[in-house]
Amino acid sequence: MAKWVNEVLHDPALQQYRPQRPWQAAQIEEHLLFLHYRFHPDGLRALVPPALELVTYDGSAWVALIAFHMADVRLRMLPLPMPRSWRSGGEIDLAVPVRHRGRHGMYFLSIEGANRFTSWVTRRSSGLPYLHSPNLTVHAEGNGFRAVSGPRWVRGRAAAEFDAHYARWQPAQVPDPGSPVELLTGQYSAFTLHRGHVCELDEIHQLWELHEAEVEMRQNTLLDAAGIGGRQPELQHYSPGRKIVSWLPAPVGANRTGLAPADPVNH
Repeated sequence: MAKWVNEVLHDPALQQYRPQRPWQAAQIEEHLLFLHYRFHPDGLRALVPPALELVTYDGSAWVALIAFHMADVRLRMLPLPMPRSWRSGGEIDLAVPVRHRGRHGMYFLSIEGANRFTSWVTRRSSGLPYLHSPNLTVHAEGNGFRAVSGPRWVRGRAAAEFDAHYARWQPAQVPDPGSPVELLTGQYSAFTLHRGHVCELDEIHQLWELHEAEVEMRQNTLLDAAGIGGRQPELQHYSPGRKIVSWLPAPVGANRTGLAPADPVNH
């Protein structure tokens, strides 16, 4: 086990959230871009399973686009260390904040992955919609970073592409309690459906270090590919990264541990 994985697993601040079963994966996420888009709830309802409630703020539902570089990916089930080319690469997530039985989480519409093998393994083991996207990279460029993905073909056409340059713009900030930034970048698990049952993917990690971001958007058709139409983001943030350890999905039941708040505030 890598030293940093052991440190996360035994962090005293995270022990109350750690599931009492073997962890399955770990990764370091670096140079993250957060873009949050505002939608009328009716525009997203058909894309989210009925068992999951849309989380709203000021009457609006939201979609999060998160681009980052994965470093030192670890899969516990593999008996030998992963090849270096499998342990790092870019990823771009498109997700909707949701609630289930009073617990916050994310429902993923798509996850663009740079590595074909890890995308396949994660899709098979977790049920998350991992898709291999060619040419996906998140790398340093100029005074910031550049995230590039695609084109990924959808129904016979090159529909899913992304290209943005971004950099931290303001000093680190702590989101105001009850603000949309706190709501949308808070501690989340993820929900999936398996044979009609809602399952939750637990993970443990520290809070984000957040900065407002300056973004030059050159191309973004990921929202169009998901069927919700493109628009300008309401919120733009940057984070240098964090270390994460995660577990395979487990059915949602009473008194489950996890980072999702048990009694979220309604907005």
